[in-house]
Amino acid sequence: MNAGRFGRAYQLYQEQRYEEAADVFRQIGGADGACGEAECLFQLGRRDEAQEAVDCCLALEPDHAGALGLVASLHPEDRSAVGLSDPPAEADSCLSAQRQRPFVGRDAYPTIGALETALQAAKAAMPSTGSAYKPSGRTTVLAIMGFLFVTPFLMVLLAVLCAGICIGYWYLKDFLHTGAPGDPAYFGWASLVLDAGLGALIVFLPPIAYGRLSRLLKNREPCLPAVLSVFVALPAAALLFLPLIKGMTLAPTGITFFDISIRWLLIGGGLLIPPIGAAVLAYSRITDNRFCEVTGVSLSPVRRFHLAFDFSENALELLRRGRYSEINQLPRCSPSLQRWHSGEVFLWWNERAETAFLEMRIFFRSIMLGKQDSAKADNWLAFSVQLDRATAQTLYAMYTE
Repeated sequence: MNAGRFGRAYQLYQEQRYEEAADVFRQIGGADGACGEAECLFQLGRRDEAQEAVDCCLALEPDHAGALGLVASLHPEDRSAVGLSDPPAEADSCLSAQRQRPFVGRDAYPTIGALETALQAAKAAMPSTGSAYKPSGRTTVLAIMGFLFVTPFLMVLLAVLCAGICIGYWYLKDFLHTGAPGDPAYFGWASLVLDAGLGALIVFLPPIAYGRLSRLLKNREPCLPAVLSVFVALPAAALLFLPLIKGMTLAPTGITFFDISIRWLLIGGGLLIPPIGAAVLAYSRITDNRFCEVTGVSLSPVRRFHLAFDFSENALELLRRGRYSEINQLPRCSPSLQRWHSGEVFLWWNERAETAFLEMRIFFRSIMLGKQDSAKADNWLAFSVQLDRATAQTLYAMYTE
């Protein structure tokens, strides 16, 4: 019952409907419900009521990580409030295990209800937060002019590359295979691989070019480059795939899937997927660009590491207490589980910048026992803070890849 309410409350919180979310958390009750209510009240600016809810939570569970972190936000001038200056649990002592979280020690569950409960417990123990990075979202006239100037050159370059590779392939095929009727099968399958390679070129070249240009011109707005990526990719896709209508194709048109000629599959997919893919990738790349607002330097994740999921709550508490160096001593996640069931800590920085951002993202992916398709997967930002240059230099030297 509470799992469903937690899910509802979390959804309302994500939608910034804090008043409604606070009401649901209040109905849930208990330490986690009181902490969720306090977080909503804090977001509404009702600090006195948030403090009362925090006190209620800590009365029920004195070591509640979420409430202790919120105390630090409510009283930033007093780092010793509620024992924040006390040493945290040792690295080999799992806070989630001490607090009997249902996700500890497992990534598979007997029922879908148990799986849902574990996910909601993880979100309650390590709730989502907003990024400390607040970009301007603007672009300059110089950047717009740069994009418009570069676009026709990119369009011609991509079209010439695609046409040149196609023509070269046809000449090579004629040179290697002349006189005999029909084409050997290996020509057809090799041309399918070449089609896929050219499709990838159409998808990746515009976003790479616009991404680098955005960094150079300090552009923070992804919409224009995404739209221009479509205009760049579409002519090349048409040049590559429209000749299939008359059978002029790299791919073997005689192959059929489900009685549909591969020719028509390639035409439809080739004209839609590469331009859309280029637009999505360009938008994503530029959205992920981070700039120091003081120096205008682009930031990137220069240090990152994955923690064992069960120790993510330890890491979050250390981060909230400002003990950033100690998380480096927590158990790491195995490579096979990275980005699936782990906590990722990463430092956004550039050595020329005066500003850095330390963040932590939670990756939850678990399955129902015996049913690989009954899975719950989610990821969310659990911590974000802006750092000065001196702190960033220290963490850069301390954290390992």
